[in-house]
Amino acid sequence: MFLATPAELERFEKVNALLYDLTQKLYTHTGILYRKTIVDYDREFTDDMEFESKLRYSYNGKSSLLWLEENEYYGSDFDRMLNILDQYVDEYKKHREPHVRCGKSFDPEDKPDMTAKKLRLENFFDDGQPWFEGPLHHPALQNILVCYATHVFCSHHDFSIPDLLRLNDFWMELHVTYQQFADQQGRSGLVWWAKCSFEEFRRKILDEGDHRPAGWSRGRFISERCRRAILEDNDFKSENDPLHDDSKIDAFLADVFAEIQ
Repeated sequence: MFLATPAELERFEKVNALLYDLTQKLYTHTGILYRKTIVDYDREFTDDMEFESKLRYSYNGKSSLLWLEENEYYGSDFDRMLNILDQYVDEYKKHREPHVRCGKSFDPEDKPDMTAKKLRLENFFDDGQPWFEGPLHHPALQNILVCYATHVFCSHHDFSIPDLLRLNDFWMELHVTYQQFADQQGRSGLVWWAKCSFEEFRRKILDEGDHRPAGWSRGRFISERCRRAILEDNDFKSENDPLHDDSKIDAFLADVFAEIQ
């Protein structure tokens, strides 16, 4: 039903540019937080750290949406629908990522003077190619550099393009979680995977793979991450090495998990 009037296209470009800018800020400030934290943290307490940042839409009443001249044509109660969509994501789609997310686990080999790319905190999703797919595969949008955040709103979640044009309340959060592990024998300083089930271990490594360096396959990232930071053994042998074959990832992670138990 997207009319793609001149006013709507102008509005689309505006919200798309805003979402791109917010995404860049999210990555930039996550990097700032990460660099500061890895220099100054309590090494006696902290066994591991998790960094997670989110950008999403938030419905907080009528001020959270714009009223546009095409409302009558669409016949939608946008106020109610955006409220419902916001609650739906919170309550029923918790397994999905926030609308845009970046983050990583602490790597003791990271240094504050390293680039965002080396720290794996680079926005490689916006690489100059438009996210021209799904509902955004529309002829009227073909000359617009559709950013990753716009794609996530309309393709990963349930916002129509007319919904997107009316979103007027975005927020970002940056979190660092400090972790310490201990048991009844008084041992601490355990690595984070020491008390994970295999599925928890697998899910965490796959999640890290979502934020791999640009140009890397998921298998390459997981192969190198496990050898360098978990096993600390670059010579670890596995017939399921996913370095050149992503289909071997699960089997490789099972081999790694067995090795660290």
